[in-house]
Amino acid sequence: FLPNFIQCEIKAFNCTCVPYYQCSESYNVIMDGMDIFDVRKLDANVSCQGYFDVCCDASNTLTDVLPEPPTTTTGCGFVKGNPFPWFGMLYYQKDISHTSKYRCGVSFIHQQVALTAAHCLNSKGIWTIRKDENTVINVKKTILHPSYSNANLRNDIALIILDEPIKLVDNIGLICIPPPSTSLGDVTCTVSTLNGDFDDFNQIILIEIPIVPKQTCLKKLRSTRLGEFFQLHYSFVCAGGQNQDTCEGDGGSPLVCPIAGQPGRFHQTGIVSWGIGCAENNVPGVYVNVALFRDWIDEIMIRNGFDLYSYRY
Repeated sequence: FLPNFIQCEIKAFNCTCVPYYQCSESYNVIMDGMDIFDVRKLDANVSCQGYFDVCCDASNTLTDVLPEPPTTTTGCGFVKGNPFPWFGMLYYQKDISHTSKYRCGVSFIHQQVALTAAHCLNSKGIWTIRKDENTVINVKKTILHPSYSNANLRNDIALIILDEPIKLVDNIGLICIPPPSTSLGDVTCTVSTLNGDFDDFNQIILIEIPIVPKQTCLKKLRSTRLGEFFQLHYSFVCAGGQNQDTCEGDGGSPLVCPIAGQPGRFHQTGIVSWGIGCAENNVPGVYVNVALFRDWIDEIMIRNGFDLYSYRY
């Protein structure tokens, strides 16, 4: 038996030396990050997701400040009594004999529909969403994007249909979804993190992070264990990279940005998907590009008999 990197040299006619974990079992360079990056759902059975994972305390870099809301708050995307009213917590229960445990974050886009990352829902069992200790919402069904890849998290988006509509009160609201043509540009956005505390609804922390241009992000990602051949799929967008980041357990949570020309109103431009560690070496986090999937969201909403105006602006 030969070490992996030696086999790679022997079997590859055009040999390029890479770390062993960047060479697949078929001796091809891994370009999509499969089995290398860190998936950001919470697995209750282990403390960290992979061999290279470590627990990271980012509390000294966090802030919970959002811009002041406008006086008129009609429609989606407005901050009310809660600074992140569209955020919910997804819980998983294998069966009735098991305890329900936190899995991921979600965002409400309709009174009966929530948005999350597809990688959060790759288990069969009982799902519920909690807004606080007193609000538990049963899930009717989950719908993963048909092109989602569990191997490299491409198209990492899913919709959750609730058993019954939620009541829109001061601490519960809906987030807007941007049109497909939305250009993010140079903007600072807000994302929620539980900072490792998955049992306290009052410990949700908000951090402000900038959108990072794709080429800048790609360069940063290639400087990590992903290697120089890594290719960032078009379904992703990057944010952060200034020693502020989400971490394990924050998967599915919304990245929201200000809507241009509408002060105090926000739309969801990203979903927490994966990253390399947590706030390490100024490497940005990787998010689902939500605007890219607006047409798919519309299609699923219509198919299930829901109106589209709850998240449009």
